[in-house]
Amino acid sequence: MAAASPRILLISNVERGQCNVFLATARAILHADPNVDLHFASFPALEAEIQSISDDAKRTNASTKPISWHSIAGQTHGEAVSAAIAKLYPGEDEEKTLFKTPNLARPLSTLMSGISFPIPWHRVPLNIFFYFYTLRTIATDRGLRGVLQHVTKALGRPARTVRDVINSKGPGTPTVFVNTLPELDFPWLPCPPHVIASGPIVRRVQPISEADPELADWLSGSPTIFINLGTHTKLTEAKAAEFATALNMSLNTMDDRHPSSRPLQILWKLQKAGEYDATASGSRIYSILKDKIESNRMRITSWLTAEPLAILQTGNIACFIHHGGANSYNEAVLNGVPHVVLPSWTDCYEYAQRVEYHGIGRIGARKQVPQVEASELSRELLTVLDGEETKSIKRKAQELAAICKEKGDGADAVAYKMLELAKKS
Repeated sequence: MAAASPRILLISNVERGQCNVFLATARAILHADPNVDLHFASFPALEAEIQSISDDAKRTNASTKPISWHSIAGQTHGEAVSAAIAKLYPGEDEEKTLFKTPNLARPLSTLMSGISFPIPWHRVPLNIFFYFYTLRTIATDRGLRGVLQHVTKALGRPARTVRDVINSKGPGTPTVFVNTLPELDFPWLPCPPHVIASGPIVRRVQPISEADPELADWLSGSPTIFINLGTHTKLTEAKAAEFATALNMSLNTMDDRHPSSRPLQILWKLQKAGEYDATASGSRIYSILKDKIESNRMRITSWLTAEPLAILQTGNIACFIHHGGANSYNEAVLNGVPHVVLPSWTDCYEYAQRVEYHGIGRIGARKQVPQVEASELSRELLTVLDGEETKSIKRKAQELAAICKEKGDGADAVAYKMLELAKKS
């Protein structure tokens, strides 16, 4: 009698910062074992992508079993957060409000606090306060307590948080995969054996030469600063103008310092908050960057056909300016690209601190965090591009990329381990 196919269920939110690792893992599982009985549960917006992953796997191996899709009803994580902010902080920007939100703590420094590591002595008291304040908040939060009670009642057994799972011991302890390596993180405390560092998990993407040949040709012409602040960071015209001023200052300085070198160019994916035109003649941003836009050294767009990872893979990116999301951090690390991070909320502050701790880039906004100030951003960008630390930053970024390459693909590592566990269950 043939052995039953291993059965695996993946459950994910729909937001890119959370679902991409699941999409990458789903693909890796299908390619590792075409007979796996793989199920995926999420919100309807992901259904087409799951179908695409199944179709792609079947093109590689016609006997591959398709992924079974399960729709989740109700609000997505992003919708719920936006609704809560609108109710609790009417009239405030999400990026301001999310910075106020207390979050989980870590033993080294309080998670998502923005406190640098190693912690400066003068900030140790503040870190201790944040740590215990966070514990108190978690312990007394009525919303969290209500959710746990609801889940416990629905399941018929006690609900467990992520913290409970990580601290589990003994028989039946679930395996936890973390989307990193010790070399990419802060110094690790002793890690339980059931917590496995898989390495960065990123989706396979279409090469830029296929996705957007014209952009590929443009990128090959000069070293490029790539700006992508994620799906949720949207800039008002005033904020975009401040950003544009910083970019203009940086390019002008580089031109003055290196008049005979290939001029830097910029690819800026700009998500707008409100209605305004960034590229029309006479507009506020156009007036700041007029000569750069007219000479085709500056491209501003709200949409890119090629995936950000494909752009980073070209080898033409001199610096990646991003918001500090896990995907952006990992994608830049995998390709040895230096960072300038503009953290806006929650875990973005953690990844910004990782960048500076490992010496692979700089934080571009401190004075008015999470807002950008032109002279500060320009200074930090020039530090990465043409400062005393530039050679060190490039070298360390390449070293981390080499470590990741040596360790192997994170999605594949998780897929093989999950299949192994599923076959034993």
